[in-house]
Amino acid sequence: MQKQVVIQEFNMKKNIPHFLLFMGIVLLLSGCKGIYEPNVVNMPLLEEKREYTVTVSHKNIQVAYALKNHLAVMGNAFYTNIPTNTEIGYQELGEGGKGILVEGAVGYFNYYPDLDITFETYAGLGYGHSNFSYNSRDNNGNLVPQTFNSNGFKYFIQPDIGFKTKYFDWALGTRFSAIEYLNPTITNAKANIPNDRYSSVGTTTYIFLEPALTLRFGFRRIKLQVQYIHSMKLNNSPLYYTDYSLNAGLFFNFNNSKLKGPQFPKFPKFPKRSRKTDERKG
Repeated sequence: MQKQVVIQEFNMKKNIPHFLLFMGIVLLLSGCKGIYEPNVVNMPLLEEKREYTVTVSHKNIQVAYALKNHLAVMGNAFYTNIPTNTEIGYQELGEGGKGILVEGAVGYFNYYPDLDITFETYAGLGYGHSNFSYNSRDNNGNLVPQTFNSNGFKYFIQPDIGFKTKYFDWALGTRFSAIEYLNPTITNAKANIPNDRYSSVGTTTYIFLEPALTLRFGFRRIKLQVQYIHSMKLNNSPLYYTDYSLNAGLFFNFNNSKLKGPQFPKFPKFPKRSRKTDERKG
């Protein structure tokens, strides 16, 4: 018995570095490159009314709640902050930025218990802010520092389908996003820079097709979630953006359909005397 415990402890210690290495790779691949970075696609895979989910990762917090059977709402919050790079690395020299995005959506879902499959579609609106710096090169090859600062709106429609079990979930979906920047402030715009990535920002609504694959492993109420997103810009206007992202976090699932609210102690009820009995006694 003691030997088994020692072997288990050894295996745990052996697996910890692999897990940390995996998380390090995820953080590296999810780094921002550009003024637009796709946030995690919220795929709650709800089954019935009063069920709710919470997803937490290093850049995203997401919730979803089933108001009734087939009707749900969701909320997403996203924040990224990549310090400006001063050395040659996975970022280009002089590149860095930060951004924030808040979204709300309403959707339809349908759960098929015989197949353990949920189909859902959400439509939503987001508002955010993006700040980015980048060193471009002019026609002579000289570095030209550029900065970008703007608020913006995001409109999206997101259909997805998923298979849900006690220990494992998978979901496959596609998000159609429209990004609109509002009166951006750009330094050194069009400074003899070929294929300037900021030249159309503020005058173009950018359309993205963003397929995503989500995998979850764990238990009924809590699972480790890993999601890969590929972002494809559908219009030809130039834009500097992140075209893929790999994210990891925790997914929580709860169901309140059987709860009836707070229970208070019941006080004994005393029988009421009829008026006719009181009149006879009087």
